[in-house]
Formats: sequence, C-alpha cells, structure tokens
Amino acid sequence: MSGRSLRFALGVATCVSTVLAAAWWIGADAQTASPPLPSESASAPPQPGSASAVPSAGGSYVVAAPTAYGEQPLLPPIPVAAPPPQTQARLGLRVSPALADRFAPSASGYARVVDPSPLAALAADLEAAAAAAAASQAEAARAQALQADDQIVAAKVAEAAVAQAAADRARLSLLRTRLGLEWGPWLAAMNNAQRQGLVQALARGDAALVRIDGAVSTLAVSTVSIDIGAGGQAQARILGPARTGDPRLQSSGWLAIVRGPAARRLAVGLVLPVQLPTAGAVEGVRLPGGAVLRAEGRSWAYVRTSAGGFERRALTGVAPIDGGLFASGGVRPGENLVVQGASALYTSERAGG
Repeated sequence: MSGRSLRFALGVATCVSTVLAAAWWIGADAQTASPPLPSESASAPPQPGSASAVPSAGGSYVVAAPTAYGEQPLLPPIPVAAPPPQTQARLGLRVSPALADRFAPSASGYARVVDPSPLAALAADLEAAAAAAAASQAEAARAQALQADDQIVAAKVAEAAVAQAAADRARLSLLRTRLGLEWGPWLAAMNNAQRQGLVQALARGDAALVRIDGAVSTLAVSTVSIDIGAGGQAQARILGPARTGDPRLQSSGWLAIVRGPAARRLAVGLVLPVQLPTAGAVEGVRLPGGAVLRAEGRSWAYVRTSAGGFERRALTGVAPIDGGLFASGGVRPGENLVVQGASALYTSERAGG
C-alpha cells in the first residue's frame, strides 16, 4: 500500500470513530435528562386583575367567558345570604332604587350632505315644461276650434298644434318620471309650489338634504339624530329611500332633510356620523357600571330583598348607554339595587360568606 492510500484509510477511520462517539454521547444525555415539565399555561390561574377572572372558594378562579351583549335566557334568581353588617360595611355595599329607562337598539351609519343643484335644475326644467305644455294645449284647442269653424285655420296648422301639445305633454311626463327615478316618490308627489318652496329653502340655507347610509335594511323611526360635532345634534326627517346605492357599503340608503339653524352648518359633501335605530324602544332599567357583574359568561346584578337578604339576578337585553348599562330584564324599576360593592359581594358569596 502506498503512503497516499494509507493516509486516506486512517482519515476515514478517524471520521467513523468521531461519529460513533458523538452518537453514544447524545444517547446517554437523553437518558439522564429530566422529563419535561407540565405546561404552565394549562395550570396557571388567570390574572385576578383581568375582566374574565372571578375568584372562587379555595383560591381558584372561575373564568367567565366573554359574550356579546344581547338577549339570553332569563335564569331564576340565586338567593344570597346577607353578610353581617360589619362585613357589609367592610365590603362597601351601597343600595339604591333601580331607575326606569327606555333603550332603542341602533347601528352606526353616516350622513352625507347632498348637492341640491341637480334638484334645482330639474325642478326649473319641470316648471318650464309645465308652462309650455299648458300653452301648447291651449294653442291646440284654439286651432282645432278655428279649423272646425268654417275652416278659418288650415287642417295642417291645427294638426301641428295638436302634435306640439302632445310633444310638450310627453316632455312634461318624462321630467316627472325623472323626478321620481332620481330623487324618489316623495318628491314626485309634491306639487309645483311645494317643490319650489323646497328649492328656495335649500338655496337660502334654511334646509339641507342628506343621504343616510348604514348597515341596516330598515329604519324603525322617521327622524334620526346627526352628530355635527360642537354644534350638537341635527334632527333629520326621513323623506324616503334613495334611488341610487352606495358602492362602498352596498346599501340603498335614505334621503332626509334637516331644517332650521343646524342646516346652515351642513356644507355640501360633509360626512357626519349618525346612529340608526334598528328597532322600537324597549322598557327596562338604567344600571350604573358598578352594579353590573360579569361572571360565568353572563351579566349579573344584586338586589336586596324585603327579607334583608340578597338575590343575584341574571340580566337580559344588556346594552351600553351613557353613564352605565341598560337591561331589559332581570331587575325591575324601584327594586333595591346594589350599586356599589357588587364584585366584593360576589367574592363573599363564592367564598361562603
């Protein structure tokens, strides 16, 4: 064997030895390694400060799965023994009569101020066409009468007058049809004086036309409130469905009119937020934020009973409102509602008093 072959064989043997030693070392390390720890995320309790963590007896936590506000089946009241007076004082419990309230569910939308110039031009064309139709009709009647009276007017003259009257009536009918197609039947139903009064009010700034769009198919009211910022709210009266759809929202929309001083703040093209009622107002109670407890996947409130104890009531129809929450079921107006310390009372209840 030559020197080169001998060096090659020694190199191969060295590589094989190194690989075998590394494999033995890895196997031995795997046998002596400690078993993997159980998942901490599976056993760790939720943070007590989180909205869904509710302390229970024994120091564990009950996680209240978040659910959307809305109707849920009404559960029977859960009786809760009244803690001793000193405990109630320590928990900071405060009771107040529940206040009656009304709530109308709504969806967010927007109102865009419409340019009234095309409406003014169409109204002017319609007025001119009405005048022309009336004049040509009178002319046709005169020509027919003269033609019938000893042929004072040639037949072709009378026929031309009749044809002109028919053409003017057709143009007038077309413009009225356009009025309904482009603006809606509410405008087509107006007479000439009413349309001119509307156009003049729009020109003076005493009125403004707005198009209202939102993710709702029907409106439960005839008037909506438009938020105009520092100017407060503008009341818009619904006139009827719009004749063209919104390409972004794919909604049909409604046309509405704003009258009064607020109309002067509505420049053409301005887009403003609006709340669109989706159903009629429902009766219920107004609850301050401290009176509502989120636990066990529901909204609850405590009511003091006539016997001096408490009941934990499941709330239904809960919705956020200014200054608190609204509930259509679970608590009746006038009942003694725990408005402060509800969370502490729940902790005491779960801990057994």
